[in-house]
Amino acid sequence: MKQTGYGEYIVRIVRNMPYEAAIQTGEIARQLAERLDLPFDRAKTLTNVKLKRMADRGEIERLQKGLYCHVKQTVLGKVTPGIDQVLAKILTLQNGARIGYESGASLRNRLGLSTLIPRDIEITTNRYGVKLPESCHIKLRKPSATVTDGNWRYLQFIDLFIGMPDAHTDVENSEQRLRQYAKSQNLDSLALIFTARRHYRQKVIPLLIDLLWRWNMKPQQDSKISTSGKPADKAYLEAGLPESLQKAIADYLQGEQAQVLHLDCLWGELYGSINANLWSGCITEEQAAYLRGKYLYDETETDADD
Repeated sequence: MKQTGYGEYIVRIVRNMPYEAAIQTGEIARQLAERLDLPFDRAKTLTNVKLKRMADRGEIERLQKGLYCHVKQTVLGKVTPGIDQVLAKILTLQNGARIGYESGASLRNRLGLSTLIPRDIEITTNRYGVKLPESCHIKLRKPSATVTDGNWRYLQFIDLFIGMPDAHTDVENSEQRLRQYAKSQNLDSLALIFTARRHYRQKVIPLLIDLLWRWNMKPQQDSKISTSGKPADKAYLEAGLPESLQKAIADYLQGEQAQVLHLDCLWGELYGSINANLWSGCITEEQAAYLRGKYLYDETETDADD
């Protein structure tokens, strides 16, 4: 195939792309190399030359090095998709795989949590270090973990949740709107807790558990309900405990089963771990009281600190 043939093939790739899609030199070169069995460097050189010529003729528009967008000719003149719209796509998707998500004030506005329309779109992305054109209105944010197809919805929701206390919200029933969004994304409660535990500060976990309790932990017909309206079975209070506290519990139970001579030391370590995690905000007062009652005292005993 002659070089002109390669150019025609590049034109076909560009014209078959959606109007709002980003035209990226590297991506088109990759397709050219794979389909026509060319070395990537050769394909990239051909792509660079052809895209520049198309831009010079006004068929596409250059946004920055290696990045172009489509152009439409109308009775009012040349029209292109918004630069923010084009950039948002390449910051959230790469070769069809998720690498980022919308976050911050723009997401809150889109979900109806705030009527404030922000000037900039916030994108949390694996490409947080990329240089953007000065004319765009996008702010980049580093994710708490590498964004993937499997975790992006959970990372996005947790970011949204922990940002709510300090965010501008001027609508009624904001928590109900947050719940509707979680439901629309088919988020699993345990997966949310595990994601928070793995990638966020420990203080987030008890707050998230409280939220999920209000939403999802509805009593079954045969459940016994306490006067507070919560199930008499308090096992849910042990979900997502800090690792140090889980270890202290496991060590104490193992020592109790083995009837070790230093059981009183293990008791003291567990007692101290519960208090330390309470004081640091990693567990709630309710969780601390439950753990003391379950592991440290008989039901007839009381906590000397109470």
